[in-house]
Amino acid sequence: MRPISPSLDPIAQRAAIDALDAQRAAYRRFAQQAEAQRTPLSAGDIDQVTAFTDAAAGTVGALHDGAQRARALVGTASEQASAEQMRELERRMTEMTREARNAEVAMRNLTSQLEAWRDAYGRQLADLGVTPGASTSSGDAPADPATRAYGQRDVVRAPRILDRKG
Repeated sequence: MRPISPSLDPIAQRAAIDALDAQRAAYRRFAQQAEAQRTPLSAGDIDQVTAFTDAAAGTVGALHDGAQRARALVGTASEQASAEQMRELERRMTEMTREARNAEVAMRNLTSQLEAWRDAYGRQLADLGVTPGASTSSGDAPADPATRAYGQRDVVRAPRILDRKG
């Protein structure tokens, strides 16, 4: 006797597909928004880029939540999906993953541009005699790498016998 397996609820299949499509579209929009920041950044409109980056943190959180919801729906749908339905879900997941990678690349590119802009701006300030991140009370560089002056690098030295870090 063959075991009877219940067929997949068409509503569950549709919900999973809709969630994957919505998530793919959200990733695509985010990538486009990140790519659109190149022009304002090149033009020196840091206010617009700052507004985007401030909102991006919330958007990344929403993307994560959407991915978790899509994962749950796909998990439910795939438990009872036929081979054809699984292929369709896998195809949609592949498309969503591609858009997620594109969004990641767009954010990395924007981050690289922001870092280059920050370094160039820091060098300009240093050329004017202003040392960004320098302490006003002493000439020593701050221990925190985030507050070091631009262009200042950590000095790497050989470990000594008594050096606990080495």
